[in-house]
Amino acid sequence: MKVSELLTFVLVVSAVAAGAEPSDQNLARHLVSRAGFRRGICAIPRCGNGELATAVAESSGFLVHAQDHSPSSVAAAKEAADRKGLLGHGVIVEKGTLSRLPYADNTVDLILIADLADGALSDVSVSEMLRVLRPLGKAIVGRSAGRTGNLTPQRLEQWLSGEDTQRANSGL
Repeated sequence: MKVSELLTFVLVVSAVAAGAEPSDQNLARHLVSRAGFRRGICAIPRCGNGELATAVAESSGFLVHAQDHSPSSVAAAKEAADRKGLLGHGVIVEKGTLSRLPYADNTVDLILIADLADGALSDVSVSEMLRVLRPLGKAIVGRSAGRTGNLTPQRLEQWLSGEDTQRANSGL
């Protein structure tokens, strides 16, 4: 995947339901629609309370692997998936970090991160996302309407043009 393709999808989440707070179901349907495919492995490495992960699994054929660094978020995400009968049957939840995604190279179909702010971009490695995405896989990264914090297009572009991205494109 070229970085220019990733940039196309980076700006999508910020535009979702501008002016109104979207429900997790509406956001999930929008993101799956933007991805252009409905099956495969969907990684949500900042799953928070798990409601988006559960909504993606409900509205698609994706197997959703949700992770968060916070034990309380992992517990909430497991509870959300279990409430819907999806825990272990459409949604897998575990504790993890963004520094090294737990996938083999070229295996993930879709990466969703819908809660980023300018200050959190450094936690997410573009080269790591590019490593795990399959050919023609997609990453949709941004901030959905109604979330606190600020994510600016200028900061996103700076993040994408950073050293990690240059190394990923050069094959290093």
